[in-house]
Amino acid sequence: MDLRNKVSKVRYGENTEKRNTVKGHQLNGRSIEDLSQEERESRPLGIVELDTVEGIKGGELLFTIMVPCFSLMLGFKIKQKTQEEIGKILDDLEDKLDSYFYVIFRKSIPDNGVEFLDFELLERSIHEGLNKRMEVHYTHTYAPYEKPHIENNHILLRWLIEKGYDISLLSADDILDIINRLNNYLDLKKDIKHHYNF
Repeated sequence: MDLRNKVSKVRYGENTEKRNTVKGHQLNGRSIEDLSQEERESRPLGIVELDTVEGIKGGELLFTIMVPCFSLMLGFKIKQKTQEEIGKILDDLEDKLDSYFYVIFRKSIPDNGVEFLDFELLERSIHEGLNKRMEVHYTHTYAPYEKPHIENNHILLRWLIEKGYDISLLSADDILDIINRLNNYLDLKKDIKHHYNF
């Protein structure tokens, strides 16, 4: 077994106990438990996982989006760990992807970080005719295993961006190269598993 995969299963395995419930700030009342069993287990098209990766304390970060059904991760540099920064990226994606956005981003799974507190901002569409662009379903606190695809990818990401590294030093091309390397690694792994029926 791939050592990195083994470490991931230990850190984010199914045997980890929930230590808390969904926080009270999620007034929309939606948690990961409101997803269907298929959505929770197999992450079909339309389900994405959201998170951020910190560099130096108080510095720039990476906002990461994992599309598990494609084994695809997206990464965007943001200046601060704020709801507004996340909202800007989602607005831009909704604008550029147009109708494809609503197929890929039907439901999102963030954690309880301060940058994801405002579910209305995350859900609000840039188009006046749309009630919302997606549904937000929060994980439980202290439960990273509830979004395992993005958490496992972050383990690999830390091989390329170590904790404490100043992300502001990375150019847009640097970030694209890092994300492409991760996606290529995941594609290779997926092909090998399919070929050998792992």
